[in-house]
Amino acid sequence: MRRLRAAPTSLLFLAMRGLYDVESTLSRGIVKNHYFVRVISSNHNLLRSIFWACRVPWGMLQLCGNLPPYRVAHCGGPGITSSAPLNSGERIVMKFKELRSMPTPDERFVVGSGLVPFGGLVFVGGPPKSYKSFLLLTMALQMSCGVPIFGACTKHAGTTSFRFPVVRPMKVLIVEQELGLVDDRDRLMPMFNSLDEKHRDLIDKNLDIEAATFGMNTLVRLDNEEADRHVLSNIIEKVAPDILILDPLSMFHRQNENHAQDMSILMRNLAVIRNRFKLKATIISHHTSKPRHDDNGFTADGPDLLRGSSVLFASGDSYIMVSKLSGDRVRLDFTLRRHRPISSMIAAINENSGMLEHQEWVEGGDRKGAGRPSKSVQ
Repeated sequence: MRRLRAAPTSLLFLAMRGLYDVESTLSRGIVKNHYFVRVISSNHNLLRSIFWACRVPWGMLQLCGNLPPYRVAHCGGPGITSSAPLNSGERIVMKFKELRSMPTPDERFVVGSGLVPFGGLVFVGGPPKSYKSFLLLTMALQMSCGVPIFGACTKHAGTTSFRFPVVRPMKVLIVEQELGLVDDRDRLMPMFNSLDEKHRDLIDKNLDIEAATFGMNTLVRLDNEEADRHVLSNIIEKVAPDILILDPLSMFHRQNENHAQDMSILMRNLAVIRNRFKLKATIISHHTSKPRHDDNGFTADGPDLLRGSSVLFASGDSYIMVSKLSGDRVRLDFTLRRHRPISSMIAAINENSGMLEHQEWVEGGDRKGAGRPSKSVQ
C-alpha cells in the first residue's frame, strides 16, 4: 500500500518540478503565449497549495528540485549589476560590504526631484472633478516628448532651473476607464496642437491610449483572477511602454477598497505586472475620501485621504494630492518617499492648450488640506 501511495507522490514531484521550470522560464520572458502556463505561473503560491493538499511538505520539493524558499516580486532601478539584477523579480541577499561599493545608478528618476522614481509607483489623489485627468494627460504628453512637467521652475543663487525635468522621452501607455477615446481625444488635441512639430512627432511615436469608445472597458482588471490580468498584460505586451498610467484605480477591480487584504492582493498583482514588463514607472489616479477626525482631534490629510485601506499609502513611492481651488486653479501637494520634501504648488489649466501649468509655489510647502479645497489659497 505504501508503494502505491509513493508512486503518485513521485509523479507529482516530477510534474510540479516541470511546472516550476516552466514558471521560471516564463519569468525570464522566454515562454509568453501558452495560456495554461500563464494560469499556473500567475500565482507561485499555487504550487504550495497543491502540495499542502496532497500533504507533501514544500521543503521536500525544494530538496528534489533545489527550489528557492520563496520568490518575491521586486521593482528595482536600472544600471545596477548583480548576479540577480534588481528588476529580475528575485530577492537579493548582499553583504553590507558589497552594498557599500555598489555603484549608484546614473538615472534614478524618470521625473526629477523624486516625483517619478525609476521602477516607482505614483498615486495622483483628489476628490471628483478636481482635474486629476487633466493632470495625468499633461504628464503623459510631457513625458512622451521629454518636456519638463508642468513647466515648473525654481530659482537658486540667481539660477533658474526646472523642478520636474524628464530624463528623456518615454513611451507612455494610458489605460483609461472613465471618459473613453472620444473625450480623451477632445482633451488631448488642444494640448497636442500647442506644441511644436518636433514634440508632436515624439508624441505620435511614444503615446498610446487604451480605452473604450465611450466610458469603461470592463475587461481590463487587476483582480486576482488570471483572466482579468491577462487582458491588461496583453495590452502592455503589445505596446511595450516605459510608463503605465491607470485612470482611475476604482475601475480596475471589484474588491472592497476598505479591506486591507483585498487591497494588498490588488497591489501585489500590480507589482507582478510592473516587474514582469520592467516598467520604468506606474502612475495611478484615485479618489480621496472626506476628511477624517479621530477622538484626539487628528485630521487625516495628504495621502491619508486616499479612499479605502491604508495599504494604498503604504504601497506608493510618490503621491500628488490635488485640491480644487477657485476657477481653473488647483493646488498640488507632494509626498515623496525617495527624495527630500518639496513645496506645494499652485497650478492652473491653460485656457488655450488645456494643459496644467505651474503658477506659483506655496510658501513653506504647507500640506494641510491636501485633497480638499484650501481656505487659505482661493
